[in-house]
Amino acid sequence: MGYTQEAPVTPSTAELKAQHGVSDAAQLAVLKTSEAVSDALVDPGNRLVAIIGGSAMSEPGGRVIAEGARITRLSRKHAGLIALHRASVWKPRSNPEAWHGLETTDPAGAYATLASLAIENTNVAIELAHDYHLARYGHMLSFGWFGSRSQDNQPFMHRIARRDPKLPLGIKNGLDGSIGVALERVDDINRLRTDIYKDRSRTCTQVAPAIMIFRGGEEIRTPRKWRSAYVRALEATEGRLIVDTAHGSEMAHDPEGEFGKTVEGQKRALQTVLDVASEGYVPAGIMMEASDIGVPNPEHRTGSPMPLDDALEGAAALYELKVPTPTPSPYAGVNRASSAMAAA
Repeated sequence: MGYTQEAPVTPSTAELKAQHGVSDAAQLAVLKTSEAVSDALVDPGNRLVAIIGGSAMSEPGGRVIAEGARITRLSRKHAGLIALHRASVWKPRSNPEAWHGLETTDPAGAYATLASLAIENTNVAIELAHDYHLARYGHMLSFGWFGSRSQDNQPFMHRIARRDPKLPLGIKNGLDGSIGVALERVDDINRLRTDIYKDRSRTCTQVAPAIMIFRGGEEIRTPRKWRSAYVRALEATEGRLIVDTAHGSEMAHDPEGEFGKTVEGQKRALQTVLDVASEGYVPAGIMMEASDIGVPNPEHRTGSPMPLDDALEGAAALYELKVPTPTPSPYAGVNRASSAMAAA
């Protein structure tokens, strides 16, 4: 069975916004969360951003909203831990005819669920892959990211960065595991947004940063190689990095050594992140695929999410390793500025 790769044109974005309104007060609360995320990414200090949720939203409504409440409670327990709900309604797939997310098969349900999450929790995060994503969902988002497949589409990244300069953005490293292009994109967007700030100095009080998301890759196939590559990425960014425990990271930690996606592999990747953090190398954020919601349609399976409680406990443990920040910092003496935004 073939699926569309984009949301159907009907219902339109205007119709969805009219049917599922997000009040000005709710949008202001969303903006405050995104500003808190921006502050934590530019100057992590004793703060940590945790992006937790399923690989892709597979159903609308109640169970997704209930998981969002559990994720949000993590922030209430830890003052410096900003928990965001990974609630992507679109998902990249290697097979162009595969299912690409709930917005492609139930656009109204996907939109209504995101609206409820934004209103109730103000902490929605999704992958951005099409221009309409920002136009349709931007007012509900506290964080957005570009997947590895978008790396070569620099004009698209620039359009998103310009259209909403207050939305913090993540850029995943290359599918092969390389970080060079991602770092260039990060610096490029941060310079672009710094220029926007200067041009709009009278009306724009803050622009959000871009930051790299390290997700491993095809050339990093063992836990030892992954750990070394991850530490190098941390040093290259002076800790201003989000680590993704799924994708290439979980595959490098496959307990069978076959570079496959498994729940146990992601758990082992999380443990490596904690082990590295215990040595003082703590990232600005962590992203995990975690959900207790099963996928009724096997064609909609897109990953191997770990149990939600494991991810919540892992985020809390990583935050506790960060507070207080270890001294002296292991990033001392690293010459490369992580981004133009940090220096602005």
